[in-house]
Amino acid sequence: MWVSNGGIPDTIPGARTNHDFAPVPLNNGVVFVGENDSVGEELFYTDGTTVSLVEDFTPGTDETYFYDVIGYNNKVYFSSYSQTYNQEVLHVYDGINPIDTVTTQLRPQKILVVNGILYVEGTDSHYAQELYMIDGNHPLALVVDVNPNGSSVNKTVPYWWNGMLYFSANDGTHGEELWAYDPN
Repeated sequence: MWVSNGGIPDTIPGARTNHDFAPVPLNNGVVFVGENDSVGEELFYTDGTTVSLVEDFTPGTDETYFYDVIGYNNKVYFSSYSQTYNQEVLHVYDGINPIDTVTTQLRPQKILVVNGILYVEGTDSHYAQELYMIDGNHPLALVVDVNPNGSSVNKTVPYWWNGMLYFSANDGTHGEELWAYDPN
């Protein structure tokens, strides 16, 4: 990772950034997915002069498998595989406190921020694969249960256009179709 004034010192020898995830601004610096030979792939923070490990999320040299990393409400939300829960889990990091688990009841597949709302496509044991949201004032909530009898949302990235959130879903009767959600 480089900055325009000459670069960040190599404070973690052998560190490499993961180009699959963009750095996320946080507290006068950025959080990024990086990797080195000591801790494997983990979250790192830099203020432009020093680089530090946020947390050795998967202790040792084993890698943490990240699926999405995104900034929302001055926090970093990310989904990663948790050895503790043996599944993907949604986490949050505010730059001050240790990484926190948002929920273990949802296996997040995709995370998207639109119009000040964080949307999470994920699977849980009750609704199956559905679309959820966090609006900054309330905890994780189901957006809509398209198919009350099973999995609804397809594993496609929801898309925001013209004030509506579009996603592919199956209501159990008509098959796979394009759905639109109006957050207003």
